[in-house]
Amino acid sequence: MTDDHESRSSARADELLQGAVAYLSREGIEDFSLAHLANALGTSSRMLIYHFGSRDELLARVQREMRAQVTNELRSRKFDKLSEAVRATWNYYVPRLSHMELFYHLTSRAFEDPADFRVFTDTAVSDWEVFFAEVAKREGYRGREANSIGHLALAGFRGLIHDLLITGDLKRLTRSVDLFAEMLDDHALKVTRGDDETTPDTAS
Repeated sequence: MTDDHESRSSARADELLQGAVAYLSREGIEDFSLAHLANALGTSSRMLIYHFGSRDELLARVQREMRAQVTNELRSRKFDKLSEAVRATWNYYVPRLSHMELFYHLTSRAFEDPADFRVFTDTAVSDWEVFFAEVAKREGYRGREANSIGHLALAGFRGLIHDLLITGDLKRLTRSVDLFAEMLDDHALKVTRGDDETTPDTAS
């Protein structure tokens, strides 16, 4: 009986999480409330708290699910160049800016209450860094250099998407993405030719 109840509860939590992902993707974080979400999902704020613990925990779960969906989708495409991965990530998020608005909302909350957002901060960089490092290794980077260039790709993308959220200047920022991608291509060419003096040893 207990196992059956826990299974139903877990299934309901998953259903609510997917509903919350769809809701926040559509409506964004502005004016978000548990009451509005509960009404949209046909449940109650009390049940959302029961399944997820708090408003912030729910939002963090939603953001992690959004991240898992995009990294899984992009990983399945097996990019061979970081420039391709960065452009694809940009193209994924431009029509889904609500996802990045949620990310930066949680980032600001993590500054206010770091202890309560430890899981968010621990994975916000590492999950993406792993994805970009995988691509870097296929492109010819090795060891620590793959991790470093993967981190740079992530930081560059996030800086550009942050500026897009602030300015709304899609045309200018897309040109900047293209320039950043070209710079990544140029650096990769130097590394694979072996004429990049800054490339560290191959220890991982």
